[in-house]
Amino acid sequence: MRALAQRLTALELPLIGLAVAGCLVSDRLLLPTLGLALLFWGLHWLAYGAPRRRTPADLPIIGLVLLLPMTLWITALPDVTQVQVLRLLVGIALYYSITTGAGTLRQLQAALGGLIAVGLGLALAAPVLVDWQSFPLTLLPPEVYARQPFLLGDGVNPNVLAGQLALLLPLTLALLLAPQRAPMRGVRLGALLLSGPLAVALVLTESRGGGLAALVGLATILLISVRYRILLMSGVLFALAGFTLLGGWNGLLADDPLGGIAGRMEIWSRARYMLHDFAFTGIGMGSFLLVVETLYPYTLVPPGRGEHAHNLLLQVGVDLGLAGLGLWLAVLGLCTLAAGQAYRRAAADDAGWWQRAIALGVLGSQAALLTHGMVDAVTWGMVKPAPLVWAVWGLGVAAAAGARTAPPS
Repeated sequence: MRALAQRLTALELPLIGLAVAGCLVSDRLLLPTLGLALLFWGLHWLAYGAPRRRTPADLPIIGLVLLLPMTLWITALPDVTQVQVLRLLVGIALYYSITTGAGTLRQLQAALGGLIAVGLGLALAAPVLVDWQSFPLTLLPPEVYARQPFLLGDGVNPNVLAGQLALLLPLTLALLLAPQRAPMRGVRLGALLLSGPLAVALVLTESRGGGLAALVGLATILLISVRYRILLMSGVLFALAGFTLLGGWNGLLADDPLGGIAGRMEIWSRARYMLHDFAFTGIGMGSFLLVVETLYPYTLVPPGRGEHAHNLLLQVGVDLGLAGLGLWLAVLGLCTLAAGQAYRRAAADDAGWWQRAIALGVLGSQAALLTHGMVDAVTWGMVKPAPLVWAVWGLGVAAAAGARTAPPS
């Protein structure tokens, strides 16, 4: 039985990865995916005497899971909250599938390839995924998307797509820094070809927050790894960031009750009220708009708009309370620290370089996540791709676990 269980656990990472990819399309797959993950936890226990490998973020993750009954109890929208809770649990399950299943270099490369494939799929599907009719492009004439079909029924907000692309793009950009050795030249070419569609789709969304997040992620990668060009790269990136910010301020100062600075300030003020009044319990995941309209009505934002806090940290806090925010930040910090350790410890040979590049990409991804999180919350539970954040965290921790066995560089 133990030998059979060990063989079956080898299938966990690809099967859970495919199941989570399906969850990006339909919420109906969330519960079966969670059940499949629990099955593999049992198989891993039977095969190795423990349900999972230990990770640096185990304690805060356990704390987050223990808070979920509270958010289910307090919510006024149980159907909405249940979906978001399942999405969070699926993200955690994916995190452990990667940290447990990516124990070899080939498995680590497969996990990275799966994440990049998801990003590429989102980028290529953008023409039939995003609701360009409600958010028209200034780069193209309206006739181009006047009769646009939608892949998933209702179109996706371009800012949602931009948030996911900004999160995943640094994983490909880090591969561009592969060594000049012959085996790595193909990696550099492949990374360049993969980065192109993601970058083009990100530009097409015309998302100010997504564009700035991608720039910060790129700057983080360059400032960590390309030391001898630090001054030149810093000057170029600051110039690009300044240009982006000027364009962003034009949009923020525009007469837009939701996208302008006045509307965002009003939404953030309502989130602060919620944090004050529901500091211990939170309001229940997914009930932001209902609580606003019931207790703290908007005066500038139109009715039915402002569905979330438009700030990642505020959104986590109002959903799960201050304790939940602290635990989520602990997971973020510990996984980022693990990626930093992997980058420092990885060897200079080809195998160690892969761990180094993955860790570097994760660090850039976290910089992009926090940057985009200042103006939006589309990497949290209200959107289908929310588990991708947990996948990136799992990738960084798995790289750190592999790097510990490599000789110092």
